[in-house]
Amino acid sequence: MRTLTKVASATVLTAVTAVGGAGIAAAAGSAHAGSAIFMQSDRGMGRCSLTAVASKDGVDYGVTAGHCLQGNVSRITDVNGEVIANQDDIAAGKAMLDESNGGLNDFAYFRLVKGTEVSNLVYSSPTLGIQPVDQFLVDASSFFALPVGDPVPVTQDMVGQPVCKDGSSTGRTCGVVLNVNVETQEIEALIPAISGDSGAMLHVAGADGKRHPVGTLSSGSPLLFNLFDGTREHLAVEHLKRSGSVTEPALRFDTP
Repeated sequence: MRTLTKVASATVLTAVTAVGGAGIAAAAGSAHAGSAIFMQSDRGMGRCSLTAVASKDGVDYGVTAGHCLQGNVSRITDVNGEVIANQDDIAAGKAMLDESNGGLNDFAYFRLVKGTEVSNLVYSSPTLGIQPVDQFLVDASSFFALPVGDPVPVTQDMVGQPVCKDGSSTGRTCGVVLNVNVETQEIEALIPAISGDSGAMLHVAGADGKRHPVGTLSSGSPLLFNLFDGTREHLAVEHLKRSGSVTEPALRFDTP
């Protein structure tokens, strides 16, 4: 998670979506909303969280924050060290990090290696940095897994409403929405998060019993005020670039 250098009067939550893919896998990795991902780049090894799994034309993609894929990332692995995206898979996606026009664009998606075990559930657990222990905690947390529904837009009436995030460092934490920017689709929430939680899905409860993504963790101050970039907006932008129309999103979250 990036640290904010200034406080904005309003913050926006932008939801991120991904598509699934192809590749070569020696062993099956796994991907679900809230899982830990590790990026090998020329900056060393970085850690973030997976926003969700999405699909396009039958191919699976992983979604995370754009700043997680900065620095010439050559491969992405899961908590067990299995490769879920190689350099070609990363190149088949897109990473965006832009705060120049008054709004926040911090989202990325990458193709998943063929054979990666994907799930449309969201769950997470706090981690200690000890692989066998962390894997046990992740397995145990699957008991609290919740189905993921369609992304929802950021709206003014979300202020004061409860939201939760699932990140690979602090697990599932909940709080309230403090500010929104409806135009730029960003949201600021009073919700615990630390480094490694970047990319965590911010989600709200739906009447259908599912958790609906509203944003992706971008930055904030340790533990308290955190900024999320909205998913639904990016889906529309991606489709507009591809087809000139926003009637149907280009990328879709995997749902039952």
